[in-house]
Amino acid sequence: MKSSASGPRPYRVVLVGDGSVLNEALSTEVARSLAERTGHGVDVEVLPAAPLADAAAGALLPGRDLERIDAVAVLIDPDRWRRSVAATAEGVGLLLEQLRGRLVAGSSVVVVVPPAMAAGLDPRRVDEIAEALETAVDSLTPVVRLEDAPEDAASAWGAAVAAATASGLIDPMVGFLPDDHYDEDLRLDAVDLLPPRDGLWVARFQQFVDEARERYGTSSAALSIIDADHARYGVTAGFPNKVIKRGQTLCNRTIRTYGGVIVGDASQDLRFEGYPDVRSGDIRFWAGYRIESEDGAPLGSLCVFDAEPRDVDDADLVVLRDLAIALQRSLWELQRASAA
Repeated sequence: MKSSASGPRPYRVVLVGDGSVLNEALSTEVARSLAERTGHGVDVEVLPAAPLADAAAGALLPGRDLERIDAVAVLIDPDRWRRSVAATAEGVGLLLEQLRGRLVAGSSVVVVVPPAMAAGLDPRRVDEIAEALETAVDSLTPVVRLEDAPEDAASAWGAAVAAATASGLIDPMVGFLPDDHYDEDLRLDAVDLLPPRDGLWVARFQQFVDEARERYGTSSAALSIIDADHARYGVTAGFPNKVIKRGQTLCNRTIRTYGGVIVGDASQDLRFEGYPDVRSGDIRFWAGYRIESEDGAPLGSLCVFDAEPRDVDDADLVVLRDLAIALQRSLWELQRASAA
């Protein structure tokens, strides 16, 4: 389950814990509220789990590359509270130790105490647990107590989690991590699982490419999918479909960059000045935003480009990000339908 809020240089947030509390409404509100507080875009993923039990078993978020995450909010398992407050506090200490060992410097970790109603506990018991946790965690880890708020729970809880998360983020840390780390073998597996890129593929995604071209006023726009050796431009506007060697396209840089790439004049940028389309003068302005699988594997990019240079900043990527996220959702729906 994923939610997003519009904005430049997005933060990546994971909510971990009881799925009955961490739902889509809450994740949407966390994304919205955190974007409002930080001025960044926000992508939130919900991972139902039993964090204390998983941490004790040494299996906290197995297979997840937390170096790609900017913030983790952990909802403490209600069932384990009933056993011992001291054991719960000790378990949280172990959980935080594991998280800190896997996150990059500048990431935010928040401990979330579920409301008494959702946990099925007496409010006084929840107060006792919250106080024990505040004593057990370090000074950099906020403990957020979610109050019973049945009328508008998602809004109240989301705002509380977002406020605590924002306080721990180092702004704009995400701007200093341009190269995103991913497993290339897993990425290629995700590309192989894509539905056939045929006429139905073009019909489904042409609207996004056309709108990107129109919104940015460029001569060209495209959706690319990058396999092991090539970038394949199967949905385009303003230039013919074609296949380009992966190392000769700006899309290859885009899939390695979380938050998108925008270049006002590629001919003056040392990263791109040697690319064939840049040397020829066909590309000077470029903006691209990567498309991901539901598991977060980079697949390709939605991009716009032109032979005329522009003055740009990160805020100019916001519209492209919104279109890319909408395209992603459409792609995920297509994959689910194809697998059914």
